[in-house]
Amino acid sequence: MEKLRGKAFVLLGVNTDHELATAQAAMKNNRLPFRSWADGSPDGPICKQWNIRAFPTWYLIDQKGAVYARDTSPEVAEPLIEALLAR
Repeated sequence: MEKLRGKAFVLLGVNTDHELATAQAAMKNNRLPFRSWADGSPDGPICKQWNIRAFPTWYLIDQKGAVYARDTSPEVAEPLIEALLAR
């Protein structure tokens, strides 16, 4: 996704580790370049609201807040992001 750096989109994550320190260490150790919320467990409120049952689950949301795509693999996500940005 390096070629998308500087484009008008944001990556956000949800971490389901039970301990906040574990979630923070995972972000640091894996050098994840995006913000992530700690949900506390796979049954946390964010996972429930967004119907996240498997990891990773991707949602691409357009500028108006509409879901553009869901459950895409990383290989599929990049061209979908490019298509969304071209709209």
